[in-house]
Amino acid sequence: MPAEICVDVRASPKFESYSALVEEAGCRSLEFLRAGSCELSICLVDDSEIRQLNANWRDKNRPTDV
Repeated sequence: MPAEICVDVRASPKFESYSALVEEAGCRSLEFLRAGSCELSICLVDDSEIRQLNANWRDKNRPTDV
């Protein structure tokens, strides 16, 4: 049975044009690593959006680069 690789890219409107490129890079990277069946989620956001995500999920009210 072939490995199932799922790459989910969510992008704010500012970064939407990069979604397909990032998705393909994610798929190729996982195939290269022979990751097997897996899922990778990537969010492309600006500082204000990552700050809000950090505040909601990590109790850190500041932007980060992760």
